[in-house]
Amino acid sequence: MQALNTRFFIDEWLVDPRLHRMVGRGRTVLIEPKVMQVLTCLAAQPGEVIERERLLDGVWGDTIVTDHVLTRSISELRKVFEDDPRRPAVIETIPKTGYRLIAPVVMDDPRAEGTPSPFPGDSMPPHAADVALTPGLSMPSAPASARPAWPPHGLALAGLLVVTAVSAWLLAPTLSEPTRPLRTHLFTSFPGIEAHPVFHGNRMAFTWAEEPGRNPDLYVKQIGDEALLRLTDDAGGVYVPAWSPDGRYLAYRRLAQDRCGLFVISSLGGPERQLVDCSISRSGLAWSPDGHRLALTVLDTTLQPHGLALFTMSTRAIDPLTHPEQPYQRDYMPAFSPDGRRLAFLRSLSHDIADIYVVDVDGTDPPKRLTFDNRYVAGLRWSADGQGVLFSSNRAGNFKLWRMPADGGEPEWLAAVGAYDPGGFSVSAEGNYLAYEEWDYEINVYSLLLTAPDTPDSARRVVASTRWDYHPQVSPDGQRIAFGSNRSGTFEVWVSEADGRRPMRLTTFDGPFVGMPRWSPDGKRLAFDGRVDGRAVLYRIDAAGGPPTGLTDGTTDALAPSWSRDGRWLYFASNREDGWQIWKMPAQGGEAVRVTPEGGYLGFESMDGKTLYFSKYAVPGLWSLPAEGGPETRVVDDLGISDWGNWTVADAGLYYVSRTPEGPVLTHLDPATRETTYLHTWSGPPLSHEPGLSVSPDGQRLFFARADRIESDIVLVEEFR
Repeated sequence: MQALNTRFFIDEWLVDPRLHRMVGRGRTVLIEPKVMQVLTCLAAQPGEVIERERLLDGVWGDTIVTDHVLTRSISELRKVFEDDPRRPAVIETIPKTGYRLIAPVVMDDPRAEGTPSPFPGDSMPPHAADVALTPGLSMPSAPASARPAWPPHGLALAGLLVVTAVSAWLLAPTLSEPTRPLRTHLFTSFPGIEAHPVFHGNRMAFTWAEEPGRNPDLYVKQIGDEALLRLTDDAGGVYVPAWSPDGRYLAYRRLAQDRCGLFVISSLGGPERQLVDCSISRSGLAWSPDGHRLALTVLDTTLQPHGLALFTMSTRAIDPLTHPEQPYQRDYMPAFSPDGRRLAFLRSLSHDIADIYVVDVDGTDPPKRLTFDNRYVAGLRWSADGQGVLFSSNRAGNFKLWRMPADGGEPEWLAAVGAYDPGGFSVSAEGNYLAYEEWDYEINVYSLLLTAPDTPDSARRVVASTRWDYHPQVSPDGQRIAFGSNRSGTFEVWVSEADGRRPMRLTTFDGPFVGMPRWSPDGKRLAFDGRVDGRAVLYRIDAAGGPPTGLTDGTTDALAPSWSRDGRWLYFASNREDGWQIWKMPAQGGEAVRVTPEGGYLGFESMDGKTLYFSKYAVPGLWSLPAEGGPETRVVDDLGISDWGNWTVADAGLYYVSRTPEGPVLTHLDPATRETTYLHTWSGPPLSHEPGLSVSPDGQRLFFARADRIESDIVLVEEFR
């Protein structure tokens, strides 16, 4: 397949295929070779639709790959161009076909060889009259901002800027793409989930749960030695271990009903000691390099909720350090810089969507925000030299490891790490080792026969793949299922027949998380939410296919939609005022009005449309209030915080999940009598962490998602530095 091999301009970027880089908007970005090949193939035929099969054959040749690699490449390019797939200006997705480069391609002046444009706004090269155009492409009219009009002294300054930028790029190997493959091998491959790896010298501490749903314990293993030292053996789970600087102790968070908080134990084994009660979070822990303090997230309401605090070992004092801007935000996953003067941490925007901040430990200045991705960050560490911050994020689609300057700048992809999705990770103090979690999930959709839920053949798998299939919703006529899935390589909305046959992808967002599809009462449309630019946005799409329509502007979150029974309104959760509340807006779009007075998250109308049932954010239980407004009433006590979406409304009443020592139980509530009945206890693989229940219109079957496989191993990278 033909590809451009010389330099050319697209948008405000100078593309150099031979050096695998793009220069524009004040920065230089290194591009993976295969991603660059995708771009040059599209640029060779601008304006033409290039089929996915042709791109795969032209770039990967005889190598056997899936469509996912192409989807990820397009997502990487859009990230650089800052191109919105909903309103593309550079690359357009042609559903079920391929892609089209819609931005003009202008060839660089051959007489300016070796000198990239110093001003990214200059999309036209200096000798515009002599530019060779791509065959079949007419000369575009340059906008005023793209016409060079630099005085002689400006050109001299431009040359200096180019030399400075290129020199800085060449002299910064720690923040550019590795030039050699990284040596990786499995450090653990036990059944179950190994997580939270942390180094001290050539020893690694980590947690291990032998099967999903079982509480993890703390272990230590030495590099090059298969001997395994188990430090804890308790019913309560152990999370986020942290080494003392001298390697003598490990601190960790324990979570159990009768015993929780911050604990410390000898790294050689022995009794544990409790340092702090249950008022800390399990989402991150860091020991200062001088050994005097621990950084943790404090949940105690006497301090700023969900802010970072410093625990002093000698006095047991807890001193608050950071204060989230909103009550529903939290600061977590702290990491001390090697000199102990700064903390890097995550500040959540909503749910697990977060960005990276850095704060001085003395607290004299407010935290500085380093990233503006509004994406999920699974791990955060400092580089060994203290000059950079490493993190695991889905900022470019799937999870990858990235690094960026500690004072801010453009993150760079850390190549050759992660066959699947790298999660939490650790870097040794010397910088020669890196370890990361490598996760492998399989989530499938099942149906349960409600008339005989405990018979052997009651549950059957109806929608399945080797990836995630989640948030199932059966159509009003019972003939179809809408669900979210990343079976195509990215998270999208899909529709299939009720038995899983003939799956059809409805959306092509190519990267961000989308889900919670809900059928309109007439079965002709679906509402769903998606985090295209970080904030959750509501969308509407025809069930037969077509482009989605955005219903909210993304300035605040809008998620978890549901339809009114007459189809006129869409309910949704938003944090636009005082915390999370349920709002409703016209189904065709328009001004929203607030529904809940004291908090709300996911809501469903009763079958007669007179009552709204709803859950709340981070509060157990279910509530109801009149659909036309009025006081709220608590109707369910035993719906857990994590099960905020594991409930639904049907003709027979409410169905929800309650947690018992025997496992999660499907429970039925009769609203008229307020009587509850246990229907079925789930055993085996756990329910999906992406919640959602749906009952067929005839009341015969309940649809739910279950994690059939959750595995995590720890991968060791040698000679990382």
